[in-house]
Amino acid sequence: MKHPIKIAAACVLLVIFLTGCAAFQVPATPEGKYLLARTEFNNMLQDYLFYKEMMPLDQQAQLSMTFKPYFLKAKLVLDNWSAILAAGGDGADNYQLWVDRKRILMQLLIENGIIEVK
Repeated sequence: MKHPIKIAAACVLLVIFLTGCAAFQVPATPEGKYLLARTEFNNMLQDYLFYKEMMPLDQQAQLSMTFKPYFLKAKLVLDNWSAILAAGGDGADNYQLWVDRKRILMQLLIENGIIEVK
């Protein structure tokens, strides 16, 4: 009787584990990829703005000069991607552009101590 209970518990844990892993995959649809990218952008912008508000004004100006062009370019990529999806396209090129912009933003955020890699 002990073994069926252990097997059932192991099966339940396996299902929970697999469900959790599935949540971290890149969405398969163009719309899902776009929504994930927009969420990532919003999270990075929010972290940046929170950090910037804690700095003295002279440092805020320096951070703005460093980050603003990169955030604007990333936003433009996402806005164009959204327009392409609205027109019925898949935006595959924009996905790669977003990945490139995200890499640059993440590198800047890490180098400036705004986010930490765990």
